[in-house]
Amino acid sequence: MAVNVDCEVKDEIIWKNENDPSLKSLKLSFFGHTYCPLKHTFKDSFEIVLNKYLLETGDTYFKYFIPSACSDSEKYDDLWKTDDIDELPEIIVGAGFGDFFNQEFIDKFVKNAYFKAVPYTGIHKTFTSAGLIDPDGGYTIYSVFPLVMLIDKRKLGEMPVPKQWGDLLNPVYANNIIIGASHGDIHEDFLMYIYKEYGEQGLKMLAPNIKDGLHASQMAKLAGTNSSNGAAIYVIPWMFAKACPKTETTELIWPDDGALVTPMYMLVKKDVIESYQPFIDFLTGFDYGQKSANTYFPAANGEVDNKMPAGAEFKWLGWDYIKSQAIDELKECVMNIFKMNWQYRNEVEEIES
Repeated sequence: MAVNVDCEVKDEIIWKNENDPSLKSLKLSFFGHTYCPLKHTFKDSFEIVLNKYLLETGDTYFKYFIPSACSDSEKYDDLWKTDDIDELPEIIVGAGFGDFFNQEFIDKFVKNAYFKAVPYTGIHKTFTSAGLIDPDGGYTIYSVFPLVMLIDKRKLGEMPVPKQWGDLLNPVYANNIIIGASHGDIHEDFLMYIYKEYGEQGLKMLAPNIKDGLHASQMAKLAGTNSSNGAAIYVIPWMFAKACPKTETTELIWPDDGALVTPMYMLVKKDVIESYQPFIDFLTGFDYGQKSANTYFPAANGEVDNKMPAGAEFKWLGWDYIKSQAIDELKECVMNIFKMNWQYRNEVEEIES
């Protein structure tokens, strides 16, 4: 299946009855954020459910916001900072280790059981075996965003093909790995996994091997070409690896210890599960799940064909690890260690040249 790797979508705010004089507040009923490649599918599928819901219930106070998945939106940046549960949307849909995984938010709302994970009738064993089910019953992970490796076979040459994530620390790959970045900022997700498994020393070993940080769409276009900007190994989202056109000169590696996954999750206030069931079913059901899987975002719904390689597993950061520390402080710590060593490497190379 061909995948479009270009992401140019503007922020979009959608209100129902915004001019209604009887509107009591601008509090959202539904906040829905997903990754860029799924934004249009998400919005279109959601609005089908919404229109049916409004027709059947006559709910005149339902309001929702779907921010752009390709750029930041300032309107609700501080939504998570409120101290009042009643100011939060009834359903929050998010992606990645963002604000709704912040320790302050977890302590105020998740640990106090304001949200309740929704039950599944069936779930893929890859999700259960990776430990993606929240043992405290707060978050519902309905899908994941997997990171894999894409190998440029010509640039790899005689170097060994990496099979596990720890292999990327091998000095044989010096200046030959490209990892994710946006607008020049390195993504933290991959580095957090390395830090968890191998500590500060792991980041120090990794830094000399990193040639550059690029957006995944750039990686997909660069891998397998003759460009000197490329590298032997790309740490890349699965969907972008599948979008790489140079299939004869590249190889997709699903690591033996699992694709690194970031969560696509839902937080549902426990007192609205019954009344907002259509929106829960939308995210956990087969129809949207299969559309998601067709774009290489595996769904938790056990009936969905996730098109994963035989024996493929996920590697999850872990609930205990996430909830035992401030995720924002962890990100800052990891980035500081990595950048300090990466910058030092670059400065040494400049002096030597």
